[in-house]
This record gives sequence, C-alpha cells and structure tokens, in this order.
Amino acid sequence: MRLQRPILTLAMILTFGAIAQAQTVDPYVPLFRHLLGFARDTTPNGVFDGPFEDIDGDDLPIPGSYHMGTTLVRDGATITYTANSNYAGFFAAKNDTSLSISNIQHQGYYTIAGQGSHTQVQFFAPVTPAEATFNWKVTGTASAPYGTATSRLDFLAGSYPGSGINDLYNAPGHLLAYGPGNYSYVLPTTLNTPIDLFYWSSAYIEVQDTDTAGRVGQSFSAFANFSSTYTLESIDLRDSNGDLIPSWTMEDTSAPGVALFNQNGRTAAAGSSAPEPTTLLFLTLGGTLVLARRRRS
Repeated sequence: MRLQRPILTLAMILTFGAIAQAQTVDPYVPLFRHLLGFARDTTPNGVFDGPFEDIDGDDLPIPGSYHMGTTLVRDGATITYTANSNYAGFFAAKNDTSLSISNIQHQGYYTIAGQGSHTQVQFFAPVTPAEATFNWKVTGTASAPYGTATSRLDFLAGSYPGSGINDLYNAPGHLLAYGPGNYSYVLPTTLNTPIDLFYWSSAYIEVQDTDTAGRVGQSFSAFANFSSTYTLESIDLRDSNGDLIPSWTMEDTSAPGVALFNQNGRTAAAGSSAPEPTTLLFLTLGGTLVLARRRRS
C-alpha cells in the first residue's frame, strides 16, 4: 500500500470550503457528490476565484458524466483547462483534468475533477466474518513541469450513524492515498450490522505561488488523467481464524437482494459489466423507497 502525506495547500482549502457549504441537517444528504473546476490563488492568504461546479446529489447517486472547460484571461495570463468526472458504477469513478497557461503570473493555479458517494451495505455469509479488507485500484498518468499533478482517493468503512459524505475528509484513520497504485483498508466487522461506506476520488493539478516565482511570462502545461479508473475491485472477508470465507455476498441496504460484491469480486450490478436496464431500475427504486422510510422515521 502506498500513501503520501496530505497536501495542506490550496487543494485542501478548496475541498474544506466546499464541504462547509454542502453540510446539511439530513445525514444522508449528499449521498453523491461531484466537484469540478478551476481556481486561482491570488494572494498568500488563500483568496481564489472560480469557476467551480459543486454538485451534491440529495437523494440518490447521480450516474452520468460532468464536464467543464474553457479559456480564461486573468491578470494577463491565458488559461485553458478541462475537468471531466464520470460515474463508473458502485464505488468506481473516472476523473481527469488538464491545465495550460501562457504568460504565467506569480500566483497559484488549481484544477480538479472529482466525485464520491456514501452508502450502507451489509454482508451475508454462512459464518460470522471477523474482518473485511477493501481493495482499491487506481490507474492513470500525470505530468507537470512543476507543482503537483496527481490523483487522490479517500475511503472509510464502519458504523457512522448520522454522518454524511462530507464527514469523510476529517475522519481519523480513513484511507488517504495519492497517485496510481493498489490500496487496502481493513475493517473488523460482523453480520447483521449495516456498514457505512464512503469514498472520494479526484484528479487535480496544483501550482502554488511559490512554484511560479521566477517563472512569470513563461508557459505551463500539465495533465492528470485518471479516467481508467478508481475502482473498489474486491473485498476479502475472513473469519475469526483469519481464513477467507469461501462464499458470501454484500448488498446495498437500499436494494435488498441485489449482490454488489461476493467472494469473486464485483458483480454486474456493481458495474463490473453493463447492468441490465431492469437491474438499474430496481436499484434506483430500492434507494428511493429506503430513503423515504428513513425520512419518515
């Protein structure tokens, strides 16, 4: 497992700023989130400008593709950027962004394309599991002459009643990983208990004002292409002796009876292959009914 230290700079300022705006009373809102766009850091105290698009799905995941991109002129610098975020199934995403600047100025620049979600799941097995290992794979490439161009993955599993996706970023012990690689998260678990799953994925490019010092008037070009993809690939379910349980399923509590994972990995319903239209309809209707029950209770 590869981990890098957190980058507490403009990337984090923008993320936490968007989180503060998105917090809501209902702990299940948002279940799904997209964040795309471009910003500048024009002063050392973190003042920045957009445009940004921050989409919170307030009832159900919002499968689909989100795209932003344009050419801007700011303080004499000509900036062209793209940001693309694509839903790729249950706990799977595709994100990429690019940034080109001519006549760069002494300030910071940042682009991001990201998405994440929160759901509740439950394991069904012939014996009581003692531990679940969630295995993620991130693939992609990135390049920047200076600054940072990479991906970010956050993941958390456990019992977090009253929490929403925006609580993920501050949760102690959650998985935080940068760049391509294979990552794992271990959770002690039992049957008959719903488990909250949260994740956030993003591709981003960050150029700080310290990076542009001495480079005013030059050109800059970078990309972070992680469109193939961020995927929760498999789950290892073990008993109290540490042995793999040979047969089990994991279901989203909003769609009872639909297995998203089993001992062989992702199922078609989770997006390992194109789900049948009836499966997608069932998942959508199941989520709507469960959320309606939650809000009435």
